[in-house]
Amino acid sequence: MSNPPIPYNQTGGTASGHKADLMNSGFLHTLQRIARWMDTYYLDPILGFLLPAGIGDFVSALMAIPFIVFSLFVAKSIPLTLAIINHTLWDIFIGLIPFFVGDVLDVFSRPYRRNLQLIEGYLSGDKSTIRHLQKHVAITLFAIFLCCTLIYFMFKVVLWFGEWIVGFWGI
Repeated sequence: MSNPPIPYNQTGGTASGHKADLMNSGFLHTLQRIARWMDTYYLDPILGFLLPAGIGDFVSALMAIPFIVFSLFVAKSIPLTLAIINHTLWDIFIGLIPFFVGDVLDVFSRPYRRNLQLIEGYLSGDKSTIRHLQKHVAITLFAIFLCCTLIYFMFKVVLWFGEWIVGFWGI
C-alpha cells in the first residue's frame, strides 16, 4: 500500500516534519543536477547552438519536465508550477531568436537555476517566495499566453527564413 500524499499548510510549506524529507529527497537532488548541467555547464545554450531550427531549444525544454512534475505533484502548488512553465517558455522563445543571438542570450537566461530557487524557497516556507508566487498568478498566466503567441510567430519566422534560404541558394 502506498503512502498518502504529504499534506501542505496554507503558507505554502509542507506540514511539519516533512520539510526536511522533501529538501533532502532524491527528486530534489535530481533537479539540482539538472539545473547545474543546463545552466552552470551551459548545456542549454550548447543544445540550442548545435541543433538547428529551434530543435535544441525544445530538447532543452524537455529537461524542465521534472521541475513541472515536482512542483505540481510533490509541492502541489499551481502558482509554482505556472512560474516554472513561464520560465521554460521564455527560455524557448529566447533560444528561437535567429542568427545565434538567442543562443548567446541563453547563456545569461538561467531558467533552471531560477526554477530551482523557486522550488527550494517554496519548500523551505520562504514567505517572500510564496507571496511573490501567489501575488503574480494573473501576470504569470498572461505572460504564458504572450510567450506561447510569440513562440508560435517566432517559429513561423524561423521556418519562413529557412525556406527563403533554401530558395535563395537553390538547395
